[in-house]
Amino acid sequence: MNTLFALSLKSNKIPIPQGNKALPLVSSSDTGTSSLSSRHLQKMQKIGVQLGRAYSFTKSNRTWCTREKAAHHERLDTTEKHRWLNPPSGLLYVKVPKAASSTIAGVVHRISRNNGDCVFHSLHTGSPPVGYWYGNRDHNASFLFGSVRNPARRAISRVFFEHVSQQKREPNDRNMMKWLNTTNPQYGTVSEGQGGFQLRYLALDEIEPGSAWNAESPKKVINASQVDAHVTTILESYDFLDCGRAN
Repeated sequence: MNTLFALSLKSNKIPIPQGNKALPLVSSSDTGTSSLSSRHLQKMQKIGVQLGRAYSFTKSNRTWCTREKAAHHERLDTTEKHRWLNPPSGLLYVKVPKAASSTIAGVVHRISRNNGDCVFHSLHTGSPPVGYWYGNRDHNASFLFGSVRNPARRAISRVFFEHVSQQKREPNDRNMMKWLNTTNPQYGTVSEGQGGFQLRYLALDEIEPGSAWNAESPKKVINASQVDAHVTTILESYDFLDCGRAN
């Protein structure tokens, strides 16, 4: 039924069964189908667009396209966390390593350039966390986004790129097990018991090491509600997260 409806809209024609009360609204043709009037076709197309949306869309007054001069940033040099003197604005991308980050950055850079050289910042945050850079961003003049990937495939991609492709090392079982347990905040594959590498990487604030998992109980989540709260905070703080394909 849905396929028939879509094809009908595309061809501007829709089959009308004999005896249908809607027949007076259409004109007959020799092909056995009936052509909708322009007015009714527009209504049908509007309904089709509404049905095709996964969720409702409300136009926002926010703007992500800011110019470099207006978005000039200076950091405060204090003993506490460095904060931007002027709230960050524009397109703000958190580049999770080996999660299509360079590809996405290239695409968004082109979008920025094609819209009049809008401000675009892309960072491999690592440590300190995202909040160090974007914590006080201007929510009305910025768009914060990131990307994630299947954790296991991201980890394998990380070690093969770093150790095999770059360092030309042998990917034997011993090396792979060692590399797959690396906790480096930028080049690692797992977190220090913080709920996962990507969760720690995207979090705006530091997550305490060992707060979600430890080696003594490898199959147990220590504080599931806390991990869930970290995930919820990320979903609420970012404007968009790209999950990409399964790999």
